[in-house]
Amino acid sequence: MAEKKHKHAPREESSKKPVSKVREIPGLETKKQQNDIRFDSAFGKVDEDKVLQNYSFLNKYRQNELADLIKMSRDKKLTSKMDEEQLDELNLKISRLRSRLDVIKNREIEAKVVKDYGKQHHGRFLNHRDKQKLVNMKKYETLSGKQREKVIERKRKRKLGKEMKRFGFDK
Repeated sequence: MAEKKHKHAPREESSKKPVSKVREIPGLETKKQQNDIRFDSAFGKVDEDKVLQNYSFLNKYRQNELADLIKMSRDKKLTSKMDEEQLDELNLKISRLRSRLDVIKNREIEAKVVKDYGKQHHGRFLNHRDKQKLVNMKKYETLSGKQREKVIERKRKRKLGKEMKRFGFDK
């Protein structure tokens, strides 16, 4: 601390010491932080099923948006005017939307499987492994023959790759 020049001069405070009182500065506007109680953890855990149910109308918008984006990507006139960066961005949006819709669809399938299992087995608890088996069976039922074969082939290749890597035959 530096010495004061005279006894009426203000004392010099350390910048490391916290301020005792935060004072309002006239003319300085501060943004008030908005808190949305729907997503605040102080109000309890979020019921994901309710959220999905309340915002299910967004899925229709997403499907429409995906259809529009696919139509744009197939339009030769429009794509010829776009540069590479814009085309990549468009394809990225399409893939993101597709994956988001797939995730939502998978969650719905999972919820339905668990609900059906609970009804059939009088509320018996379904562990994670059994749940995954039932969900996969349900997914395979919805796939056509060729799609099912493709999925099984991909899984077989992935397993084979993991085994090869484990035994030291990696590329």
